[in-house]
Amino acid sequence: MLNGINHQVASGYPVYATRQSNKISSSVMESSTRSQATANKGAEVEISEEGKMAFRLWSSEEDLLSGLNTSAFNCKETREEQKREVDRLLQEKLQDPTRAIFNFDEHSLGGFVVKALEGKAEKAGFVANELQRMISGTLFNNDASLEERAMNREIGLKNAEYLAENYFDNPDEAKAFLDEVYRFAENDILREKGYIVFENSDMKPFRNYESPLDGQISWNAYAEVAGIKLEDVMNKPQEFFKLLNTNNNRSKWSEEIVKNFEENEKQVDDIISGIRSSLSESTVNSSLQRILKGF
Repeated sequence: MLNGINHQVASGYPVYATRQSNKISSSVMESSTRSQATANKGAEVEISEEGKMAFRLWSSEEDLLSGLNTSAFNCKETREEQKREVDRLLQEKLQDPTRAIFNFDEHSLGGFVVKALEGKAEKAGFVANELQRMISGTLFNNDASLEERAMNREIGLKNAEYLAENYFDNPDEAKAFLDEVYRFAENDILREKGYIVFENSDMKPFRNYESPLDGQISWNAYAEVAGIKLEDVMNKPQEFFKLLNTNNNRSKWSEEIVKNFEENEKQVDDIISGIRSSLSESTVNSSLQRILKGF
C-alpha cells in the first residue's frame, strides 16, 4: 500500500508483476504434436499494467537505462550488477511520491481527478491521490480522527477550488469539475455521519441502522444495542423477536438507536462548522504547495 492506494511494482528486471497462464491458442490445437511441443516450452508470461507503467517510468529517463544493452546481459555478474542499479534507481524514484505509480477505480474521486486533469497536470496521479486522501478520508484515510479528516477535507476542497480557477480555461469545465468534487465531499461527510453511501449507484444514502429494503430499523441495529451477536439472531430468530417484543424493548431500543445516530450527526456538523470558521490561509497554502508539485 502507498498512501492508501494499491500499487504493485515487482522488483526484478526485465519482467515485472508476471503471472502464469496455461492458455493454448487455436493454432496450437491444430496439431497434437505441435500442441505437445508448445506445452513443453513452459508457461506464458504477461506483463501487468503496473509493470508496463514501471518500464515506461524508467525508459522516459535516459540516464536510468544507460548502459543496459542486450550483450551486457550475457554476463551474469554484469546482469546482476545492472539489475541492482536499476532497483536502486527505482527505489529513489519511489521515495518521491510525485513519481509513484497510482491505481484508481474509475468511479472514485481519484479516477475522476486523473481524467479531469489530463493534459493539465504532468503528474495527475499524484494530484489525484492527494485530493482523494483529503476529500474522501472515510474511505482512504480512515485511520485519522474525525477532526483530522474534516480538516483535510476542507483543505482539499480549497485546493480543488484553486485548481478549477487556475487550470481550467473553460468556465463550464471548471464548474463541472468542482461540482463533482463537491459531490464526493458531500458523500464523505454523509459517511462520517453514519450514512451508507454508494458512489456509483442510484441508490440514495440511508442511515446505517436502517434496512435498505423498507427503511425500518434493521435486525442488526437492534442486536447491536441489545448486545447480541447477529449470528445468534439468525440461528434463533424466535428467541430474538420474543425478546424484542418483551417489556417494550423494541420501542426503547428504537429510541436509543435513533438518538445515538442524531447525536453523532450533530457532532460531525459542529466539528466541520468549527474547522471551516478557523481554517487559516497559511494551512491551505502549505498543502497547496505540495499539490502543485504535480503540475
